[in-house]
Amino acid sequence: QGKMTKSKMGWCMPVDAPAYGPPPGYFKQARFLRFDYETDPESASEIVPEQLTLTDPATAAVMFVEYPRSTAGDSREAFLGINVTYGEEKLFYAAYLMLTKPGFGGRETVGFPKKMGTVEFIQEEDVMGAYMERPKGFRICSGLMRPEQPLNISPEDVGASGICTLRVIPSPIMGEPP
Repeated sequence: QGKMTKSKMGWCMPVDAPAYGPPPGYFKQARFLRFDYETDPESASEIVPEQLTLTDPATAAVMFVEYPRSTAGDSREAFLGINVTYGEEKLFYAAYLMLTKPGFGGRETVGFPKKMGTVEFIQEEDVMGAYMERPKGFRICSGLMRPEQPLNISPEDVGASGICTLRVIPSPIMGEPP
């Protein structure tokens, strides 16, 4: 008879030796570059779940994030997100996320749609920027800015109360839908 009970299970799989610890983690000395823009509402609606509504005008953002020190080690990511509402709540829907090295937590715990890619930060004198490639050598997006001062950002500063994602959980029954 098996002895594994829910009270003995760890935070994630494998339940007897979790791959990572439960949130919250820490992210120190992180660097974010965010580029907001208006987007085509028809195209954006194709990748947004039907429960969410695009803002008017339809706006999106590409973000480049560098985590030099965190509970997950050092990493870099690039996001594509779309500003939406759920009822009256303003949210940032994370549609795509590319990261530089494998990571478990964000995809499994909160559903961040992560894939592997190349994300690089660059700085020359007073100009800083970042770019994302997938596969390496095929540039998909890039951005440059001349920052005037570092900002302490809260969700309200970017017009959203939080980030939302879509999780798809496969059926344990072969051939059945998720």
